Amino acid sequence: MRKDFRGALEAAFRHALEYLKQVDDRPVGPTVTVEELRRRVCKELDAQGMDGAKVIDELVRDSDGGLDD
Repeated sequence: MRKDFRGALEAAFRHALEYLKQVDDRPVGPTVTVEELRRRVCKELDAQGMDGAKVIDELVRDSDGGLDD
């Protein structure tokens, strides 16, 4: 059975467009510490799974400021 990835792909596309609108005004390097980034992303996974779009939204939120642009 094929899964429907439309929601996740649309979320990724929406975040990519938002990033491109802001790219010239964003800092070049990270703006949060490695410890802060780990605190945000090191969390328990839902054993039931979650909607792909929500995964993308949380990944974008949690990694903001922690990756070089």
